[in-house]
Amino acid sequence: MNIGFNNLLKGNIYQENPNTHKDVRKDIVFEELENVLVLFDQSKNLLALQLQFKGNTFGILGSGLAKKYSTIKSKETLIGSKYLEMYNEGVSIYLIKPSIFSDTFLLYIRSEDKKKILKHAPSDLLEDGGRFLDFIAEKVFSPQ
Repeated sequence: MNIGFNNLLKGNIYQENPNTHKDVRKDIVFEELENVLVLFDQSKNLLALQLQFKGNTFGILGSGLAKKYSTIKSKETLIGSKYLEMYNEGVSIYLIKPSIFSDTFLLYIRSEDKKKILKHAPSDLLEDGGRFLDFIAEKVFSPQ
């Protein structure tokens, strides 16, 4: 479902809840996949993608992504939060689990689009992975 247009990145924002459909092929869609946000430019090229998974899928997603993407930053805290930043060929991937009982979030964004967003970011934003991803997700997936 189209939920708006992002003027900064010049793209259409779509949202889908894949496991609410009876005809979903479980061999394609993770059962844990709860929410999908996608941003396509006007030529239908993928600019950004955010996936929300119920529960702890951090380990399986992280190990799968590590086969294609180089790890830039990895962090795990005593309270169970996990953060992983990866990069490959002009694309950044972020994987985060804010706390031990929270869902897992994956954010895919083209590096050139991330740079456009970060021009408008507070200077201390890069120090906190959670705030950083919240800021990017808000700027990408909120109609402006």
